[in-house]
Amino acid sequence: MVVAAVLVACCGAWTVRGLRPHTAAGLLVAAAAVALPTLGGVGSLPPWLRAAALAAEPLVVAGLALTRPRGARAARRTRRGGRGYWPRDVRAAFPRGTRSAVALASAAAAVHLVGYEPFDDPNCPRTCDPLGLAFLDTRTTVLIVTGLLAAATVAMASAPMSTAVAAAAVVAAGWGVRWAWWEGFAWPDVLIAVGPLAVAGASGAVWASGLATLRTRRALERLAVQLATGTAGPIRAVHFAVPGTTRWIDASGWDAEPPEGTRTVAAGPGLRLLVSRHADPGDVLAGLTPAIEWGLRNARLAALAHVHIADVRASQRRVVAAADAERRRIERDLHDGAQQRLVSAAFQLRLARARVGQDADQVAAIEDAVHKALASLRTLSHGLFPRVLADEGLAAALDDLVAASGVRASLDVRLNRVPDQDTAMAIYAAVARALDHPARTADIVVSDDPLTARIETDAVWRTDLTEIADRVGAVGGHHRLSQEGTVLTVVIP
Repeated sequence: MVVAAVLVACCGAWTVRGLRPHTAAGLLVAAAAVALPTLGGVGSLPPWLRAAALAAEPLVVAGLALTRPRGARAARRTRRGGRGYWPRDVRAAFPRGTRSAVALASAAAAVHLVGYEPFDDPNCPRTCDPLGLAFLDTRTTVLIVTGLLAAATVAMASAPMSTAVAAAAVVAAGWGVRWAWWEGFAWPDVLIAVGPLAVAGASGAVWASGLATLRTRRALERLAVQLATGTAGPIRAVHFAVPGTTRWIDASGWDAEPPEGTRTVAAGPGLRLLVSRHADPGDVLAGLTPAIEWGLRNARLAALAHVHIADVRASQRRVVAAADAERRRIERDLHDGAQQRLVSAAFQLRLARARVGQDADQVAAIEDAVHKALASLRTLSHGLFPRVLADEGLAAALDDLVAASGVRASLDVRLNRVPDQDTAMAIYAAVARALDHPARTADIVVSDDPLTARIETDAVWRTDLTEIADRVGAVGGHHRLSQEGTVLTVVIP
């Protein structure tokens, strides 16, 4: 019975390892908790090891509880939550009832380890040899273990009922039977079979559910291949409607029009099938199995997600392009207007100083103020939109930026190809923001394949990175800040 339960649990864990890894881990824990107590009857092992093996039996409930992870949406919501006794990743993966059940089952195993003496147990299902390691009354220990396992089952039942909850209840009931019929249970072999049967039942349910999910997934993958290669029987293509518009898109999120030689069959809200002209629409709709309909709904959601992401990026590009155009206009106006007037004024002052006598010092002071204003204006114009970036490229612009900054920075540019202007401006803006925040030193490395800028400073970033996120996101890239807050990495594929 134990071997069969372990095999079923391992098969179930192998089946769902990629679908639900936490469930697979729980099945393996339950299988180990069923198998380890058999070592308690091996007389050649040290007494402490035999006691530890027997104490693993209550951990069956812990393994069953671990097979009930939290849903993905609830996990993301919990990961953004506050503090707790459990690590944030554990709280995100498992609901509170599961965590409580694991804690209670672990406590039951600990009580079993320090209080159970097989020689004092009239039922002694595994072994009746004296181990001499108990510090509590054996019957009291069995009662405490029963109460803890019952509480763990109740904690698991706070979530929707499942086979795992029923299996945990069977295990707790088995311990209750051992305590209630302490003077000797008529069928001791039943007590040995309770744990393996519970694990086999829960593992079998998980195994069957995993196989059904895999079959559905493979059917959807075959459907996707058939639609991509035009071998899906009479169906030639599938189009989805974008809500609130008159657009129709294909499964990749691109705008689509019915191809020639096809007819349209409405298969639901916002869904149309493009079939051959000779196909019967009734037969096509009758051939849509529940798995195919489910796959089409999922494909529609994925296609709409692609469209929304593309629309957001296009909006970002428009905003960034408009801001850059405005910066170019302001830079051009400053260069052709105010800057030229200041240059002319400085020239006129130089001529005036040559003609005056005693007021030469005052004119010189005015000329110096004009030159300072002209230098400030040039710096402002350069910061709005670096002309060198458009004329000489990213490497030269970064050299000028580092040279003009007050930060001791090292720059290493390793580019084998010339990035486009929007991409170069995104990297330039990230480096400029890095040199603008309070830091004494900075190490800047820019490389390609993909285009990456790594900026490490000696000060923690406390500035807003929204502008960098907008610029980098507009060209399809992303940024990340190290956990220490001193390394900013920008990646643009």
